[in-house]
Amino acid sequence: MFRFSLQPVLEHRKAIEEKRQGELSQVVQIIRRREDEIATLVAKRKIECESALREPSGPIGSAYRSLLGDWIEWANEDIDRIEKEITVLNFEADRRRTLLAEAAKASMTLEKLQEKEEAEYREEEKKEEQKLFDELALREFAINRQAAKVSGRRKGMHDEG
Repeated sequence: MFRFSLQPVLEHRKAIEEKRQGELSQVVQIIRRREDEIATLVAKRKIECESALREPSGPIGSAYRSLLGDWIEWANEDIDRIEKEITVLNFEADRRRTLLAEAAKASMTLEKLQEKEEAEYREEEKKEEQKLFDELALREFAINRQAAKVSGRRKGMHDEG
């Protein structure tokens, strides 16, 4: 039975690769959540602006517009802050993609080595099997030859007698 000599190393590399994949997935999920936050703020900002256009003018309308202006300013600042955070997260995601690619490359190298070792093992196994078959065939030939000689001697004895 084939046993890869570096199986513990391969398993360790695979564990590292899975860990790197998980780390990348976490960052990508955070990026998506932040992008969703921006989309929500932009949608709310649009709705509020459209609503302000429908509000009547007057003391309540101007107070509402003033509060709305403050809220829009806050929303824009929040969007800017989140966009900066996304930029940082994208750099982190790129770094983690690089780490994942390196881990995958290390695993792939060991997997190719495993395939090569297994192919060599199978080839050696075939050679041993063929050697055994050849040996069995030679023995059978020798037995048949011996049996033929014995049979020939007996036949010769019967002819003489």
